[in-house]
Amino acid sequence: MRIVIAEDLALLREGLIRIFQANDFEVVDAVDNGPSLIRALTTLRPDVAVVDVRLPPTFTDLRAVIDVRKQIRGLPIVGQFVANEVRKAPRNTCTAVPGEQSRKCPSMNNGW
Repeated sequence: MRIVIAEDLALLREGLIRIFQANDFEVVDAVDNGPSLIRALTTLRPDVAVVDVRLPPTFTDLRAVIDVRKQIRGLPIVGQFVANEVRKAPRNTCTAVPGEQSRKCPSMNNGW
């Protein structure tokens, strides 16, 4: 499975890359901002995107995720949300917050 990771914190981004690669996923790109995410998703067409929804340059909304969903219909996106942002998640975006029941990923509830 081909994955694009979007996370602005370098340590977390590198950790996610290592976790996915250790489990035989192909990380085709790892970016640190919204414009780079859109570019990576539209050019590389991964199977799934793992996205921090508070990416630069704005840090305050889900604009990059929403823009990508408009451009690439059906792309599975797993959003890394802060607990109080889950309610703002775009439809069809899987959300999972440690310590809470997942609202959109029932299969992940047992893993948290």
